[in-house]
Amino acid sequence: RVSAKIAGAVPPPLRQAFDANALHAWGFAAPSTGAIDLALVRRAIRDEEKLDLSYRDEMGRASERLIRPIALIYYAETA
Repeated sequence: RVSAKIAGAVPPPLRQAFDANALHAWGFAAPSTGAIDLALVRRAIRDEEKLDLSYRDEMGRASERLIRPIALIYYAETA
């Protein structure tokens, strides 16, 4: 696994932080994060906390959700 190779190169004091963050990669394009603070999402996953989301749906209507994030996954479509 690639993450095991990367972890082997990380200095011992930083390995715990590296191990605490899941690493998955699909595709090659960098994701657009928009106004999302991914550090906040990672913290909620790690601390098992819920997040309040306010957003606009595909029709432009305001919507709110209380979620319990379990993972961050980056996905890029390929043609």
